Amino acid sequence: MRKNFLLCYLFLSFSFFGQIKLADVSVELKRSSDFHQLITQVNPETAEIFSFASDKEKFTGIKFNNAVFFSDSLSVKKPFNFRYIMGSGFTESNNPVCYWATEDLEKFIGIEFDFNSHTTKTIQYNVNLKNQTVFADFSEKGILYFLTEKKESKSLQLISIQGHKVTTNELDFSKFTIDNQNLKKATLLELLHQFGITKIDTKGFNSYVIGTNPIKYYLRNDTLVITLDNTTRKTQIFEINLKSYEIKESVFNQNNIPDIQQTNSLLFENYLVLLELNKEAFDIQILDYSNKNLVQEYQISENQPLPINTKFLTQTGNNSPRTIKNSKKFIKRIFYGDIGASLYNLNGSYIATFGASKEIIRNRDILLGVGLGLSSIATGTGFDSDFLGGNFINQNVFFDVRFNSNFKQIDNTTEPLFVDKIAQFITENRNVKYEHYFPYKDFYILSYYDKNTNEIILSKFTDGFDY
Repeated sequence: MRKNFLLCYLFLSFSFFGQIKLADVSVELKRSSDFHQLITQVNPETAEIFSFASDKEKFTGIKFNNAVFFSDSLSVKKPFNFRYIMGSGFTESNNPVCYWATEDLEKFIGIEFDFNSHTTKTIQYNVNLKNQTVFADFSEKGILYFLTEKKESKSLQLISIQGHKVTTNELDFSKFTIDNQNLKKATLLELLHQFGITKIDTKGFNSYVIGTNPIKYYLRNDTLVITLDNTTRKTQIFEINLKSYEIKESVFNQNNIPDIQQTNSLLFENYLVLLELNKEAFDIQILDYSNKNLVQEYQISENQPLPINTKFLTQTGNNSPRTIKNSKKFIKRIFYGDIGASLYNLNGSYIATFGASKEIIRNRDILLGVGLGLSSIATGTGFDSDFLGGNFINQNVFFDVRFNSNFKQIDNTTEPLFVDKIAQFITENRNVKYEHYFPYKDFYILSYYDKNTNEIILSKFTDGFDY
């Protein structure tokens, strides 16, 4: 769901979407809903679409042809003692395989569907993640990957499952110099334990809030790209070839403004956006990723005219966005948050959002905390700050701008993106469950389960208004 807040607020005030139902299949998922699972994936070779749905007892595979018409379905008993659907892929003969794991991730199997013979086959995999730290799992071109720490050897490894085949490769970063935030020597494993890692979708929309994590990964042309922004001196990028597992390094220095307090980056198409922040300025550089040449730069400073025509906005929770008066107040607000950027290609132009996000305590909880503090002082019991642990909400400070293909500002015509339409559709239809969207040809498909009609539905969404 899109989290770039102003557009959602504006567009939810009126109906602008027209979902186009492409296909629906009757599948009753019986109680309990704790066991309900649904995933949908496209075969990159044939453009056929496969959905896999399960309840506590039954497991169903559904095939849609490349025109997104229902083609066939096949149901079997849910595999005993296997709790989670981890993903799906395809064999060399293009049969779909759904990957299952036990609750403790100790055992993995695959259920292969042969829709020609209407049979299934169970595949046993030599994969055990019970005693490993799993940093990320993702699918690329029908292959399921796990980025994990092998605790026995304290090594970082990439495990892949493709059809009947399992491959494990240790990723050796020992020849690269990696620093922590104090500029002391560190390992990638140490940083992953500290910050985690966030996926940036290269084929959809990402909120700038998602991009605030200092460690991110991208899937680009059979390459796993990991970016590090944990120091204020550089953006360090590793490209891992998913066929040869060769690792390449690129470094982009962060030194455009003095006394940098925070940096971040965003890799988008063939561009790298570098963000730098100090107490007086917020600097945005857009570089050509292949040659490091500067394409455009925008610097927001309290002492300089605003280089772009935009409004600074702040939004707390689901409240309406409010305007921030000037650059000085904007910089002050983002200084205490985590900065990030978002870019989306809308028919050759770019919709961008820049800003920061932080968690704050609700006002009513602050008052409650003050009351508890005075009471506990009076009684000598002390104040337990954990009482407020579940009452934090996001506060976001940001601005939107639209660029042409050269990243020069153009008129920001207000029109909904596909994610705005999906967000409104889900908000207005509480019967929608287990939703997931993915790109298909020149549009996006939302896969979901309709709990009222007991159907798995594929619906089409596009950018722009539907007339």
